[in-house]
Amino acid sequence: MNIIITGFMGSGKTTIGRKLAKLIEYSFVDTDSEIEDDQGCSVSEIFKYGGEECFREMETRLLEKLKNIDNSVIATGGGIVLREENRKMLKGIGKRVYLRVPEEELARRLKNDRNRPLLMNNNPEIVVQGMLKERGLLYEQAECIIDTTQRSPHQIATEIAKSFVMQTTTATFESALKKLEETVDKLEEGSIPLDEALTTFESGVRWSRECKKFLENAEQRIETILKNENGEYEQKEFVLDK
Repeated sequence: MNIIITGFMGSGKTTIGRKLAKLIEYSFVDTDSEIEDDQGCSVSEIFKYGGEECFREMETRLLEKLKNIDNSVIATGGGIVLREENRKMLKGIGKRVYLRVPEEELARRLKNDRNRPLLMNNNPEIVVQGMLKERGLLYEQAECIIDTTQRSPHQIATEIAKSFVMQTTTATFESALKKLEETVDKLEEGSIPLDEALTTFESGVRWSRECKKFLENAEQRIETILKNENGEYEQKEFVLDK
């Protein structure tokens, strides 16, 4: 399973995505960086010489490639949700997490940022207001919405990590329970032999023990990383990122 970080420019997608990938020991992918590496130039240059539509097409082509990856945290560009085909692919690639930042805070963070193509020669407050109206509901289609107000990147990444571990374990557990229930039904109907049913039950018991151990280990790993890095990250200011 992949985790896809979405949100407006300046919401901290890359910063938080990197920390999250480290917490859950996943690979990290940044769509803007992937496009820059592929094209040999910056996103700003692509916007300048090719236009926004050119860049959006590159995002769509990249998502086609990302369909084949797994166990990755993917930080996306702020406008990747604008295309319906992109939204469908994002949903299929992994679980989406929307980093929600208040409009006033976004305007503050982006006030002096002139490196972002859509902010060049424009009033950040007006741009943020207009684009949030256009994109807000699209971001909120994510399976998970995180309020980032007054929280450090590390705190946010940790919350996502814990939520991911719980959701993954719960989903797998529910799937196993469903299989056991189906086995009981078939046994009562006489549609499967007793020895086959017993084998399924034994596997279910074995899996439940492994599931409990996995959950305990995952939570311990997160807490250990928190203890080791809490001082370093908690004292840092929020760094503007993708």
